[in-house]
Amino acid sequence: MNFLPRLKRLLGIGGFGGFSLLLLSHLSWLNDAAQTVQFALTATGNSKVANIWNDLFIQHANAWVTVFGFAVLVFVVVRPEPASVPNLRGGKNEIGEVRDDVAQLKILWLPGENNYYMYYGPNNDALQYRICIVNESKIHKAVNVQVTLESIDPPVLECAPCGIRLKNDARKDDDPTPYIEKFDLKPGEPKFIDLLAQSPHDAHIWILHTIRHYSPLVQKQPYTLVISTMADNNARTDRRTFEIFKNGLYWQMRMLPLS
Repeated sequence: MNFLPRLKRLLGIGGFGGFSLLLLSHLSWLNDAAQTVQFALTATGNSKVANIWNDLFIQHANAWVTVFGFAVLVFVVVRPEPASVPNLRGGKNEIGEVRDDVAQLKILWLPGENNYYMYYGPNNDALQYRICIVNESKIHKAVNVQVTLESIDPPVLECAPCGIRLKNDARKDDDPTPYIEKFDLKPGEPKFIDLLAQSPHDAHIWILHTIRHYSPLVQKQPYTLVISTMADNNARTDRRTFEIFKNGLYWQMRMLPLS
């Protein structure tokens, strides 16, 4: 059980009581000060204002102190505690803020912005899409980040679930060097991932996975892709769903909102 909120309330009540006693002990001084203000108003010809001041403040000083004290008591005792929202990893704080206690991975797709797409080929009409993985922590490094194509629907890619290629991590067919499947991200650092490529002259889409001896080619048709991230050191992960759909000459991609 968390006793800290109760302790805060008890201290608040004690502080309220002490403040009220102090205020009441100086009530005569407050009356003297209020009367001084009344005399000053009268002396400057503001007798009407002075009468209002006398009726509102001097004659009802005790009542004002009582009302003020009651309002403070209600605020301290009755007000609800702030909502407490748990985090996926790393606990919670008292106002529901995400603590920057571990690396925080996020998948980004900003179509139309530089680095998220690239035209290439002899006629510069082949199109490649990239997603971005960013470590949103301002303090903690993300170690051994992995980006995984969890599933593709319809399930036409036999190697899924599988890794997806880091930007520009290209290999020739006869190059045995493995693709890079793990990388680190400094606080605030982004890295781009090559996801898919297409040509308007071809009947296939390239899903740029990291598994050797499995073709990256799939038939052009609507798809749903689920992509996730993971890393060491209890990093907070992300998991997003994408849709591939026909729109004009090219197949487009959109990231669905979190449900």
